[in-house]
Amino acid sequence: EYKKDTEEIKKYQTDIDRLLNLIEKYGKLRLNEIAEVFNINKKEAERWANILEEHNLIKIHYPVIGSPILMKIEDEKHS
Repeated sequence: EYKKDTEEIKKYQTDIDRLLNLIEKYGKLRLNEIAEVFNINKKEAERWANILEEHNLIKIHYPVIGSPILMKIEDEKHS
């Protein structure tokens, strides 16, 4: 029964939820990769990233050269 419930929840996930799941799974993703995967422009990908960062769900790293990197926030309790 729980499995059925989680399948239902997956149906209602937003793209931002899916993005957060990808970052949690892989640890980090570049902004340009996100734009490509979700078929959106970089400006929209950055808007999504900012929403997640504002809610302390990810951290955005801005390298000197290259695309910004969205990074998973490590759980400090387990460090």
